[in-house]
Amino acid sequence: MIQDKVRTATYANFMLTTPDLFRDAIVLDVGCGTGILSLLAARAGAKRVIAVDASGIAKTAERIVRANGLEDVITVIKGKVEDALLPDGIDKVDIVISEWMGYALLYESMLDSVLVARDRFLRPGGVMAPTQCRLMLGLCDAGEVRKDRIDFWEDVYGTLADYGYRHYLSFLCRIRSFCDVRRRL
Repeated sequence: MIQDKVRTATYANFMLTTPDLFRDAIVLDVGCGTGILSLLAARAGAKRVIAVDASGIAKTAERIVRANGLEDVITVIKGKVEDALLPDGIDKVDIVISEWMGYALLYESMLDSVLVARDRFLRPGGVMAPTQCRLMLGLCDAGEVRKDRIDFWEDVYGTLADYGYRHYLSFLCRIRSFCDVRRRL
């Protein structure tokens, strides 16, 4: 996310131009990564930010929080939000933020975790950010791509064609985002 300047700037603009929303709020950052959204929420006036990430990047986020002198505001939790407990007796949060969208919105598969966080921790009347998104699709003809990348395996120069094709599909299915390729063929 950090390298995507448009996306990061959009989050920063939202948080830094809505001080009434963030002032004295308790914020939950789901899938915090390096903690950029947590830092922005603290800068926007949040009194407490809980940053949760299941991967090892949580340790990096902790170091970044300390380097910015915000360890009294931001608490980093390494773990899945589905299993997390909020610190210091905090039961509910005012705002849930997350950069959960990947390529084509759903690639990173974080939406389920964000919805769990909403249901478990967001107070009634609280705010989720973002609250909506739009997926726009355009039709195209990928016949040449299919011919080069899929149909090629039906006849690999007349040898081991069936094995090569099945092996290629098996390889694709090991990559999660391509699992539906096998079902469509």
